[in-house]
Amino acid sequence: MSNSQRVLYGNRLLCKYHIEPIADIQTRKTVGYEILCRSQPYPETTDEWRTWAAYLTDIANDIAVPGTFAAINMDSQQLHDPVIADTLSALNKNIVIEWTEKPGGTPIEDTAAILQKLRNKQGIRIAIDDAGAGADGIQRIMATHPDFVKIDGKLIQAATIHRDPLAFAGIEAIAHIAKMAGATLVAEWVESEREWEICQQYGINLVQGFYVQEACEKQRRI
Repeated sequence: MSNSQRVLYGNRLLCKYHIEPIADIQTRKTVGYEILCRSQPYPETTDEWRTWAAYLTDIANDIAVPGTFAAINMDSQQLHDPVIADTLSALNKNIVIEWTEKPGGTPIEDTAAILQKLRNKQGIRIAIDDAGAGADGIQRIMATHPDFVKIDGKLIQAATIHRDPLAFAGIEAIAHIAKMAGATLVAEWVESEREWEICQQYGINLVQGFYVQEACEKQRRI
């Protein structure tokens, strides 16, 4: 957030977020939602991140009604913050924490242990976000045996739009590893019938993107 915005809002954050539906690829019914924080720029200080996490937790608990789930994104640094970790302990069992990649920082095993504790205690589920986009996706899958593995949207589009054979091989490899781990496969950035069909071909279970339904945007000062 720019300095001028901080003065205008009296040091309060203007939190903008998108709620993006996630659909079952067979029934086309909405089974969950991802809450995407799109504030630009993101919070800068530790206190602002803690405020943001508390607000995101409230949104997720409100959205995740029985029979659906709500997914929120957290990176390793956020998960290791003691205040944010305490906030996450208020999540209900219909919440999915998407572990996003952040280069460097804490060992993968340490972050995995925090997520496992939340899963065992709160009943929340774990997703590995952007599998195929970074260097440690497979390591994070092995460390957590997640409930969901989300295939990076760029990989989906490289396969369907550019017909890149390496992208097809990447999707197949991630799908195989995810199934071995017992995870549900989710594809991001599904924006056409062609992409939907490719996802079906590779045994992907859930999809999200403009072809499913455009995300709705909301905002609030916090």
